[in-house]
Amino acid sequence: MERGGIARLLVEVVSALVVLLGLVFVGLELRQNTNAVQAATFQGLTDATNDAVLLLAGDAELARIFSKGVADPTSLDENEYVRFTLWNRTFWVRMQNAYSQWHRGTLTDEDWKLYKSTICSNPHHQSMELTLHEHVFVLNDEFRRYIKSCWAEKSVQ
Repeated sequence: MERGGIARLLVEVVSALVVLLGLVFVGLELRQNTNAVQAATFQGLTDATNDAVLLLAGDAELARIFSKGVADPTSLDENEYVRFTLWNRTFWVRMQNAYSQWHRGTLTDEDWKLYKSTICSNPHHQSMELTLHEHVFVLNDEFRRYIKSCWAEKSVQ
């Protein structure tokens, strides 16, 4: 092989290695970015849940209404029922957000298990089911089907 051919071959090999290293770098950056997005998503959902729990814990009247509504939503007067269903709406919107983030891949399967358990194994699901119709306009059809299917599976077990 002549000298010019060897130089050209060397340039091609080095170029291929540079491209390969660039692709490895991009892959590592993509993985790091995905992890950061997933962590931020989980943190955002956690913050929203903590805010809702702290609101309930910090307001004795709301806590009383929540306890009464969980026991029997039909026992609530009109004002109590409104507060109870609005608090439940924040719950369902958070759960729908978690479900949506999981489908998008911005919430890991492991993190989703926590929310799935909250939805499907909620000890208050019967009282929540009685008021679910109050939230149909803020919950998409797919998520409502998911809720009903996991509750149906639980009742079969």
